[in-house]
Formats: sequence, C-alpha cells, structure tokens
Amino acid sequence: MKVIWILSCLVSLSAIFAANTCQRPKRLDKSFDIGSLDGSWYFVRGLNRNNDCYECHNITFYPAHQGLFFAEEYYIEIMNATTIHYSIESSLNQWNSTTPGVIRIDSSDVNYSLEWRIIDFGLNDNYAYVYYCGTYSGGFPFEGSVVLSRTTALSNDTLSKLEKVATSIGLNLDNYCKIRFDHCDQSSEL
Repeated sequence: MKVIWILSCLVSLSAIFAANTCQRPKRLDKSFDIGSLDGSWYFVRGLNRNNDCYECHNITFYPAHQGLFFAEEYYIEIMNATTIHYSIESSLNQWNSTTPGVIRIDSSDVNYSLEWRIIDFGLNDNYAYVYYCGTYSGGFPFEGSVVLSRTTALSNDTLSKLEKVATSIGLNLDNYCKIRFDHCDQSSEL
C-alpha cells in the first residue's frame, strides 16, 4: 500500500514539475480561433529533435461537436535504414473562452496530454507558430515548438516574420529542424 501511495505522489510531483518547468512564452495570438485549424497541415519546422523532426509529418484537424476537434497525425521515422510509419489520433479543445490561443490536446494512442500555445497565426490561415508543453503517462515532461503550414514550404516573407516572432520570445528559428518531405509516400499524403 505504501508503494502505491509513493508512486502516486511521484506521478503528481512529476506533473507539477513539468507544469512549472515548461518555458511557456507570454506571447499568444489572441485573435486565434480553433476553427481555423480545420483541414490539413504540414509540420515544416520543429524545435524538439525527439518529438518534431521526422522524415514526413502532417496532421489533419476536423470538428467533432461543441468546440471539440479531432486530429489525425501521421509521421515517418527512419531508423537503421528501416522506415517506420506512425499514426496518432487525438482530441483537442480550446483551453477556455478567455484565452483563445491555448489548446489542450489529449491522445490515448500515445498516452500524453499537451498544451499548445499559438504564438502567431498567419494571415489567411496559412501557418501556425506553436509552443507546446506536455507530459507522457507517468508524468514524463516534454516541450518544444513547431511551425505548421498548409504547404510543405514557407515563403521568404513568412520566414522573415517567423524569425522576428521567434526572436521576440527568446527563440532562434535557425535552431529548428526543417522537416523533409522527400520520404513521404502515398499513405502519408494529406
């Protein structure tokens, strides 16, 4: 019984630690509306080399009901010359009506909870600059940042704007990996 109590305390402490150690930027795009995510997106840049930098990475959002959305994420990882395909389903909703730039994402496929902070959302809904904090089951914390785009490439104007936004929150877009799409195949198309 003591072991179970100690384990539950450790899980609670690790979740508190994760919540307190995540370097959430203060900047939020408060004009963001979760409905703007509807449709297909590519992950084109990623800061966390373990969670963001794959050979092919895309996601499709679609509305479910009453502000709840679902997401189908697909990515490819190549390890030791072996191509591994992943598919993850998640649910997401806006954190609350007074903070439109914060989204909560939960996935039972990989047992994680995630908070997306929309730092900047492009004109005509063509890109989303996101900072995220999350925990895997057991309370293991992780964080990072991604740039989503409706296309696999960003224009020079968009890159210039994103560099300025990144600098304003203490990040450097040069530290982000550039997702490659040359390993995408028929099953990974949006």
